[in-house]
Amino acid sequence: MCELACVEEPQGRVMIAEVLGEQLDRPITLRGLRLREDVVALVRAALDAPGGERILVGLVQVFEGNAAARELEPLIAPFSTSDPPRSEGGGAGFVRVPVEHVLRLADALAALGCLANTQGRLQFADLLGGQLDRPIELRGVRLREDVIALVRAALNVPGGEHALADVVRILEGGPAADELASLITNGPALLVPSVLSTAEEDAVLAHLRAAAHELSATRLRDTLSDDLNGLELPVGLSPERLFAWVLQRNAQPDGLPPAVLLVERASRLVTSPAHRTALAGWVEAWASHTGLSEALRRRRGAM
Repeated sequence: MCELACVEEPQGRVMIAEVLGEQLDRPITLRGLRLREDVVALVRAALDAPGGERILVGLVQVFEGNAAARELEPLIAPFSTSDPPRSEGGGAGFVRVPVEHVLRLADALAALGCLANTQGRLQFADLLGGQLDRPIELRGVRLREDVIALVRAALNVPGGEHALADVVRILEGGPAADELASLITNGPALLVPSVLSTAEEDAVLAHLRAAAHELSATRLRDTLSDDLNGLELPVGLSPERLFAWVLQRNAQPDGLPPAVLLVERASRLVTSPAHRTALAGWVEAWASHTGLSEALRRRRGAM
């Protein structure tokens, strides 16, 4: 590992330690003074965790590429113990993002012409930071390192993946953005399923069943897809089944989960005033309870 370009500088080793620590659910502290000392710390941290050696190989693939990962794999295989550790969710309510998902997104971004040079990556970071409402710092030294920093910044914010696709659409065009959006849609769900309580889910399902005869499943799917920045939604699901499906999906940058937006959109599609009031009232009560009333107000103004 000491021969890898991604660990030559302290900043690169620190980033790898951060990502490895996230995957292992434990902090990894490096002094950043000596290359070999830091690399030994990374390897020991991986080997001390069940399945950590596989995660380490995966991260080398992310940061350095397939060839380096293939070279490392037989060296670390004798230490293989078990499957990588699984986590039900992090402290912020997110499951750990699989290394494979980070790799797919990083590969897609690394191939874009708009990120080929340092200035382009800094411009991308500035636009993405504006979308995520937080600054993104890049060193601008290595393409791969900067791309991973962009991916991590997006994944650390609810709905950030979709903001990532939006910036690609701005700087690279529709086809590249559509390809990235497809990777996101087919990737793992990043929110834990408990975004709503059981009682809240039951209340929504009761409202949807009551209004089923006046609610078009096709119109609900199509309008909700627009609300979710073009997210591909499954075809042919009833409103109840579509609600269950979006429960697993990422919240939007404004903090409103797709499941709540589905209820809001349903309230606008039903014809009965009673059902409209019940659905809209549920959304308002949920937003008030979670401190997202202002986000809901802005969202309604844009619908």
